[in-house]
Amino acid sequence: MFRTPIKKIREEIQILSNNKSFEEYESIVEDLKNRTKSNFKFKIDLINKMVDLVKEASQYQFELNKLLKPYYAMANAIKLKGKKFLNENLKLNDQAKLTKFVNFLMRPDFVNSALFEIEVAEMIYIMSIMETQGSLVSEYKKTLIKGVEEYNPINSIEFEILVNKYKMVMLEINNFQEFAQNNFDYLRYNKETVNQIFKDIKRVVDKYKEFQNGIYHYQEILELFGKIRNLSTRFCFNEFDLKVELICEFNL
Repeated sequence: MFRTPIKKIREEIQILSNNKSFEEYESIVEDLKNRTKSNFKFKIDLINKMVDLVKEASQYQFELNKLLKPYYAMANAIKLKGKKFLNENLKLNDQAKLTKFVNFLMRPDFVNSALFEIEVAEMIYIMSIMETQGSLVSEYKKTLIKGVEEYNPINSIEFEILVNKYKMVMLEINNFQEFAQNNFDYLRYNKETVNQIFKDIKRVVDKYKEFQNGIYHYQEILELFGKIRNLSTRFCFNEFDLKVELICEFNL
């Protein structure tokens, strides 16, 4: 009963233990500091502002991916086995919309790219169609760890609010980049210097984003471990009248 969930959490811990993004982030900043002492403060001010924006954007991106997780899995099932999981009475127009949406969802990093190419209302409508496909939902539920993971249909209001917040912060990031570009022009930096500054900013911010995603991964592991611990405690008490508590040697 506990072999699969414990195996999963061990695998997740191993993946996270190999994450060196924060050390790499600090190393890149130190390299930047040593290499460009003359305008380091100017660069670091821009980097700090970008990091603050990326923190907020990453949070929304993480929450959106969490909400969309069942639909990623169901979209993959449709892509692999086609109409097998679709209701026979599904309208042709809805089938066409669903097929188009599956192609969107299957793009790498959907939230960060293709999300901006489709209307939120359209997404919510198509996801509601997926939820009514009994065979499709059943196929997805087979992939869940019993007693630990569960299927939660999307909350359309929460989803729309998150999408709008994410789009707003991404717009703010783009506006800030334009603002920075205008300031470079004002300070009469040459094109080569400006390009290098943006490359430096991108390197640091991208690495920080990896670290931020690692934090969210850690939070997911904590949540998974809590569910496994509670499940084992309840099971052992009900079945054997024993009080059992799992502990983790990785000090979660």
